[in-house]
Amino acid sequence: MQPDLRAVNKIVLNAGKIGWRQKVDVASLDASLLNSARTLLAQLRSGASEMPLEVSGRHVLTVALGIAISEETQRRLREHWIEMNPRLDLSEYDRIISEVAVTLRASGFYLTYGGIRASYALIPSDCEEHKPGLYGAICGSWLNAQHSLPENMRSRQSVAEQQPEHEAVLAEIVGLRPAYLAPTSIIDERTEFGDCLAVAMLRGE
Repeated sequence: MQPDLRAVNKIVLNAGKIGWRQKVDVASLDASLLNSARTLLAQLRSGASEMPLEVSGRHVLTVALGIAISEETQRRLREHWIEMNPRLDLSEYDRIISEVAVTLRASGFYLTYGGIRASYALIPSDCEEHKPGLYGAICGSWLNAQHSLPENMRSRQSVAEQQPEHEAVLAEIVGLRPAYLAPTSIIDERTEFGDCLAVAMLRGE
């Protein structure tokens, strides 16, 4: 049974905190974009790894479920697992990766356009209070902000030392469920489609 969602919270992180949020009225979403999102979602769930979509006859997006992981990152993860588990068969690693991929495909998606990749993460009504993926997004947002600063202006705290603050932000985000993390507060045809796809996934369509 689909959850009856009339509104969801759209959240944008900034430096490990909620930088911006807005309540999205589901009834106000563009009906055509929402239908496109439902159709594309069904195709992706049927097994397609990614799908192209033309928006307003001007923008061509590539849409995929899960998170984007580069080949280099995949290689490093595999090598690290082998190093940590030398006695286990590689089939066990493949099994774990397969299970993780299924979870990731149900919990987020990303759009690619003009060389830009925009990632979205879902916080459904039944989201766990200590979801690792959300905590990782908060930490990543904080690290990205630190790396953008001159070295003499960066925090001297480590990610571990920031844990209490990050956990407080995580609790705040979970308290806003159903919701989703969006890459930007800017509104255009592409981000409007992202909103529609996030809503469709949160509604279990």
